[in-house]
Formats: sequence, C-alpha cells, structure tokens
Amino acid sequence: MQARQISNKHRADSLDLHMGGIQTQATPRRRYTLDELLAASDYPLVLTKEDREWLDAPPVGRELI
Repeated sequence: MQARQISNKHRADSLDLHMGGIQTQATPRRRYTLDELLAASDYPLVLTKEDREWLDAPPVGRELI
C-alpha cells in the first residue's frame, strides 16, 4: 500500500492518503498545539551551566539574531 501526504494550501489541514488496490482511505492528521507539545516533551526545564553559556555566547559567523 502506498502512502501520500496531501496538503491543502488554503487551510492548515493535512491528511494521509493510503491507496491499495481499489480501496482508498483518507485519514485526517491530528494537529497539536504548542502547549500540548511542550507538555509531552521530556526536555529539561532547567538549563545547565553549559546550555546557558551557549545561549549567551555572541554570534561567531553570520547568524541573524
């Protein structure tokens, strides 16, 4: 069975389209909010000293800040 992703350019919706033989199934994809993604994240909330130094460091190239 082949899977293709179809995006609607006029809306922020997308779906998975599975085609196999004579049967076609379109399934809407769930959209997550930023709050939901952050709640499920296992990223540490406390920054280490090394992380803080990296974030506070000045640019070293042509980065846009």
